[in-house]
Amino acid sequence: MSAKEFLRKAIPSGWKEDGLTRVGIHNRRGDFVGRDALEFGFTTAPKSYFERAMKHFADRFRSVQFIVVSTDGRWSREHITFDSASSSSSVNVTYSPTHSSAVDLAILSFCDHVIASTGTYGWMAGWLANGTTVYYPDYPRNGSFLRSKINPSDYFPPTWIPLR
Repeated sequence: MSAKEFLRKAIPSGWKEDGLTRVGIHNRRGDFVGRDALEFGFTTAPKSYFERAMKHFADRFRSVQFIVVSTDGRWSREHITFDSASSSSSVNVTYSPTHSSAVDLAILSFCDHVIASTGTYGWMAGWLANGTTVYYPDYPRNGSFLRSKINPSDYFPPTWIPLR
């Protein structure tokens, strides 16, 4: 299935595409969770980050569909959720089934805005979507080898919004 076909079929029942704001969420876990990866400097965004980032968009748009793309669908379904009582917006959370990396990146790039967790894949999704991008600023981990090689002010565009 192509990215555009997935997004067309994913429109929530009773919603119209016109007036719908799509926010792609990239949740990087998998190879970033192991002890060696953590020591090297990789980090993963916690549930609280996704809650704050989702609220950021729900507070700004009337009808928001979050499209969650992750290599760890189980963790995403358990932790990336939205408490509709915290917002007056209409909110839908859709979990993308595993597609190829290319199709998942295309899905995120077709979204209006992006919530990026960690790593270059989420970064690229934010860049390609060209809307508002919210990112997790605790990547790479302070004091790590990876952090010594990456200057966050060079890595994250100044228009992107850091949220913890």
